[in-house]
This record gives sequence, structure tokens and C-alpha cells, in this order.
Amino acid sequence: MKRKAILQKAGILAFAVMVGTGSVATSMALSPAEVYAQTSGAPVSAEQMQSETITVIDEKTSWNYLDDNTDPAKGLESKTAWTGAGFDDGAWKKAAGKFGAKRGELKPFDGFTPTVLLNQYKPDDDKVNVPTFFFRTNIEIKNVSELTSITGTLFHDDAVAVYLNGHLIKSVDMPTEEHEDNMFYAGVSAGAPKQADINLSKEDIAKYVKEGSNTVSVELHNDRETSSDLYFEFQNMALTYNEQAPAPQEITQKSVFLTVGSDTTSQRLTWYADTDKVGEVQYAEKKGDSFPADFKTKQADSAIASNDKGFYSNQAVLENLKPNTEYVYRLVNEGKISETYTFRSGDNNGSFRFSFVGDPQMGAGSLPSDTEGWNQTVDVIQNKLGADFLLSAGDQVNTASNESQYAAYLNPAFASLPSATTIGNHDAKSEAYNQHFNLPNESIDKGASTAGTDYWFVYENTLFMDINSCNMSTAEHKAFMEEAIRQNPDVKWKTVVFHHSVYSTASHTDDKDIIQRRNELPNVFKELDIDVVLMGHDHVYTRTYVMDGTTPQRTEKVESSTVNPDGTVYLTGNSASGSKYYDIAAPNAEFSAKMDQSKRRTVTDVQVTDSSYTMTTYFADNMEVLDTFTIHKTDSSKLSALIEEIAKKDFVENDYTEESWKNLETALESAKKVLDNKEAHQDEINKAHDDLKLAAEGLEKKPLPKPEGGDQSQGGDSQDDNKKPEGSQKPGDSQKPENTEGNGASSGAQNTDKDKADEVIQTGDMTDAAAASMILLASGATAAALIKKRKNAKSE
Repeated sequence: MKRKAILQKAGILAFAVMVGTGSVATSMALSPAEVYAQTSGAPVSAEQMQSETITVIDEKTSWNYLDDNTDPAKGLESKTAWTGAGFDDGAWKKAAGKFGAKRGELKPFDGFTPTVLLNQYKPDDDKVNVPTFFFRTNIEIKNVSELTSITGTLFHDDAVAVYLNGHLIKSVDMPTEEHEDNMFYAGVSAGAPKQADINLSKEDIAKYVKEGSNTVSVELHNDRETSSDLYFEFQNMALTYNEQAPAPQEITQKSVFLTVGSDTTSQRLTWYADTDKVGEVQYAEKKGDSFPADFKTKQADSAIASNDKGFYSNQAVLENLKPNTEYVYRLVNEGKISETYTFRSGDNNGSFRFSFVGDPQMGAGSLPSDTEGWNQTVDVIQNKLGADFLLSAGDQVNTASNESQYAAYLNPAFASLPSATTIGNHDAKSEAYNQHFNLPNESIDKGASTAGTDYWFVYENTLFMDINSCNMSTAEHKAFMEEAIRQNPDVKWKTVVFHHSVYSTASHTDDKDIIQRRNELPNVFKELDIDVVLMGHDHVYTRTYVMDGTTPQRTEKVESSTVNPDGTVYLTGNSASGSKYYDIAAPNAEFSAKMDQSKRRTVTDVQVTDSSYTMTTYFADNMEVLDTFTIHKTDSSKLSALIEEIAKKDFVENDYTEESWKNLETALESAKKVLDNKEAHQDEINKAHDDLKLAAEGLEKKPLPKPEGGDQSQGGDSQDDNKKPEGSQKPGDSQKPENTEGNGASSGAQNTDKDKADEVIQTGDMTDAAAASMILLASGATAAALIKKRKNAKSE
């Protein structure tokens, strides 16, 4: 009888809890304060108690809502003040059900049917959507100390944010930038409403939940003013008491992959973990063997269920990196801390190095042999070439959704070696690609396929634009590139990367889709002044002549360099893994300056400076050079200005020592030759400028002769003031006839020469005002003529 009484008492208490919340329990809970064992009288442990779930929100829940295009936080201390328990929503509308509209009416769309009509359009304009809608309801929660989790499911169109007692507990598609008020458009047009799930742990409950009445608030945003529909349905929220914690499970972290950032101050990262809880990255400058205590923490953007069943893709961006600095980082998922990884940030010194590879296509051959070949190529890139990052021309895998092939591609080196990947036709049909690769500046809608879109990044002085050639819209790609160029006007080089080579020499060269791209893309690249295009797809090596649109600028012999070309160089990489090769099908292609099909793995080492872009392609098995080509860009404006300034100076040879005068003449003659040489490289131009400047600084004045018969101040003069001294000529001039003009007094002649000497460079001192003026930039007839001459020589 005693046991029966105890159970009855416990049941009454549990029922009281349910009545207090106004909900129905799915199972009966026993309070540890009231339940005791019959035999010993000892308390029942939490593990022995039965769990209980209570639903506190469902489709019958009544919501107070605001749909009149006003901000409930206007005039309050913060934008979220309306989400707190003390806010007065008594004047709001009230209803229960599924809220929404389709073009202003209660109509079903995409499988969802709203039952409560929201005012979709602004009161003063029936074509412009209200940007934000607001909802509030109260729920009763008892015995908070025994509450172990809160879960919920809602559907929304478009962006949504959910608050509990003023604390944000869920947001989807909300913007990262700050807005002054709550009335803004947000989200993406996704068609059907999206599902969002709420999961609050016991730790979250301790921070957000209070005993008694709790306020749930929701803000719903239209994505744009012309949106056709909106929807909000809070399907359920449930409280679970005395839930037994599952046995701890070891978390697995894998597929760690660094990708390039928007520029060298950031680094992007992806890793997989077998938990749906969002992970984080801890990172810091490397200072010793142990992980620094002053690390920064960056939470992953989300944990998305991946193509690799049971694993979730975590992606994060590490920002504000110092140049040329070694960093350490580690991954954290539910307390599981990974091993420590390292990477080095870009140097930002005007030069860098990257490795370009074509079509690893893991699994196109035998996966074990493909893996072995790929690993050997990656080892060359990391340990022999010292690349700052790797750039792949696409087809990372043979089958878009095959995780075994992705595992083979994801060499451990990629935890430290950043990459920039490209969507190939073998990657394009699965989201596995963008689940593995966290790429910067991805377009919202340009060049889209299932795998992703066009994207760009800047590395030091170079803009890289990676276009998804699986999308055949040249107009979209052009619009994307134009925008990227507008955002980065100061780069020295522009490089385009895509998969489907338009200038290759193997079996794909005459494919219908390739011909279409060949007819369209090169003229766009010409218009946008693209320097280099890197491609794959055809499993053969081909490098073109400089291409003027679709016209090759052929030379009599295969050149290894070009200076200031008016056109674009295209390079197609062969297989980097050896998984597959195609035979040459166009041996006489007019555009090809170099082709090869030795059926050996290749890798192209690209070294970039402000004035040169050198591509050296190696056979990866023994580092034998297959091909090398350098594009030089020069700027001779400083040299031209210096020559012009010297030409304008009225130097007199007899005023300077013979040696310093000869040095100036020699340097000036050499500088003019370099300026006229259309093949001169930037280092030659820079040297000619520096040599000429040094020679001018080194001009040494002859000592003035002592006057005969008296002090100079008394007008004495030893020279005939009716002619210049012998050797009186400008540097670089031929001997001039004597000047017989003038009839001035001898005392005035001496003073005139002295005044003139004050105007020219003083002995060995370029810090004097007259000397400093010699190297000022100038623009005059002589400089214009020299520049014009060089330009004409180039055009010839």
C-alpha cells in the first residue's frame, strides 16, 4: 500500500506540471523530491527516472503579430527590445495557425497553405512587399531545473530569427551587416518555405529559460520588395524533462581543407565532423611548440549535412591575418579538439608563387594508382616548388558524388597548403563540391550549377577570376568578371581560370560545346584585357601564342618570353595524377606554340612579380622542364622623365671634371638605348634609371680659377667674355662652335658664369635644391617624342 501511495502522489505532481503548462504529456515523470524506493527509502537516481516530453507550441498556439510595416522597436533602447517579456503587444493582431500570403491572397504554394492572411504589401503601395513581420507568444515552463532539452520545428519564407526571452536562439539567412532598424529585406529566394530546427541543450536552458512565463518572439523577412510570397508556421516546440544523456561518443573530424581567402589577409577552411553541432576553429600566431594561450576563436558558419553520410560540413573564415606569418590552428567539435595544423599567410611583397594542375580526376583510372600519382605531385608542389597555394583546373574527382574519390583527392597536405579549385564537368552535378571547398566571393547567380558558381580572389598583385564553364552563359561570366574587375582596379595582372579548354590539341578540341566557347570567350577576354587564361579538360599540354581575341600572334620561332603583349596567353594543363591522358588530335593547330602528350604527370610552377609572369611546366615524375614562358610588363615613365629633365638642363661640360662628365654621357646614352628597346625588361629599365640618376648625382664641379690681378669681387676675370670656354657642351651633344655673340664687360662675364654654376648640380651633392630638381618628373616635347618613338617601335 505504501508503494501505491507514493506512485499516486508522484502521478498527481506530474499531472499538475502538465496542467500548469496547458499541455499534454507523452509520459509520466516522477519528481526526485517525491519518489523513493520501497525497500531502502533511498532517492531514485536521475538515470532511473522516466523522461517526459511536453508540447508547448503547435498549430493551435495563438500569436500576437504585427504586419502593418511598422517597427515595434522604434523609440526603444535596442532593435530587439520588442522580443523581451516586458514588451506590451496588446495592440497587435492575434490569431492561431499558419501565417502567410501568395500575391496578397490565401493561396497554396509549393506544398504549403497559409490559414492566416498577412498584409503582404505596404499600406501605400500594393506592389511593394512589407519587409518584416513580427510574432510573439508566451509559454509556461515549470521545474526548469529538471528540463534537459527544448526542441522545435518551424517553416519560413524568407529569412527568420527566433528569440526566447530576448535571446536569439535561431536565425536562418539573416544578414551579417548591421541595420539601423528592423525594417529591411533579408534572405534568399528559395521557392518553397525552408525548415528550421531548434535544439536547446541543458546549458542553453540555464541561460535563456526562467520559471513560469517565457516569451517566444519571431521576426520574418521578405527577401525583396517584389517577392511573390511569404510564410511562417511554428509547427511545434517541445520540452523534455529528465532525458537521459546518451553515452558519450567519440567525435571524428576529417577532410580538413584550406582554401584561399578573398585576399592574403584571410584564409578559408572546411572540415567534416560526425555531429550536427556547429564546430569552431581556434587559431593564433605560432610562438613555440605548444598551442598559444591567446588564441582567437571563429565559429563555423554552420554544420550542413554532407554528401558523406553521417558527417556534417563545417566552414569558417580566418580573418585579419598578418603578412608572412606562420599560424597554428585546431578544430573543436563538442569538446573534441583536433591535432594542431599550420599554415603561412601571404607575404604581400609584390611577388608570389603558385602551382597550377590539370584534371586530377581521381577514379578515372585505378583509384589506388590515381591516389599514388596525385600524392607524388602534391609532394612536389609542397616540398620542391614551395607554392603559396595550389590552383586546380577542375575535375577533382571522376564521379561528382563519390566520397571515396574525394577522400583520395584530399591529401593531408591541404590542411596547410591553401587551394583554389575549379568546377569541372565531372564535379558539377553534386553539392559535394561546395561542401568540401569553401571558396571566396562566390557569385549569387552568375555561372551557377549544382556544384556552385563563379568566384574571384586577389592574391597580392593578381586578380583571379574562376568561372564555372559548366554553365554556358558567356553573358553571365562576362558580367561577373566586369564586376570583379570594378572592385579591384589596382591589380597588376588579371588571370582567368576555367575547366573546358578552348585552346587545346587533344580529342575535345572539336567538340561542339568547345567550339561555342572558343567563338565567344576569347573576345570577352580581349575586351577585359585578361593576361593569362588557365584551363584543363583535355588531358594534354598546350600553350598558345599570344592571342589577339581568336587570332594567334605567331612568331617564326617558339619564343620563351614576350614584352608588353597586346593579347592573352592560354595554357592547358595535362593530368596531375596520371589517371587519364588523351592523344593529340590537332598537331597543326594554328594557335599552339607548344604542345605535348608524353603521358606523364605535369605541374606548372607560376612565379609572379609586379613586372613578370613566368609559367614553367615540369614533368612531375623527375622535374624535367617541359616548357617555360614569361610575360613581361614594363613602365619606362620614370626613365623617360629623368632623360627629359637632364636634356632640359643647361649643363656646361667645362664646368665639370672630365671623369664625372664622361660618366654622365655614358649613362645617358645607355638610358636612351634602353628606352628605345621595345624588348627591354623592367629590371633593365630600372637599372638604366638608377645608373643615370647616380651619374647625375656624381657630377663634380671643377674648382674656379683664381682671378688675376685682384679679387673676384672687384670685377677681375681671366676669361674672354665674348666666347664660351672650350668643351662647353651639354651631355650627349656634339662639339658646338664658339659663341661669338655678346659684348658684355669682363667683370660681368665672371659673375654670369658664377650665377650659372649656382643653377646646376653641385659637386657630388644631389641634396642641393638645384640638384634635386634634376630628377623631378617632367613632361615636355623631348619626353613625348621619346615615348612616342618607343610606342611606334613596339607597334612595328
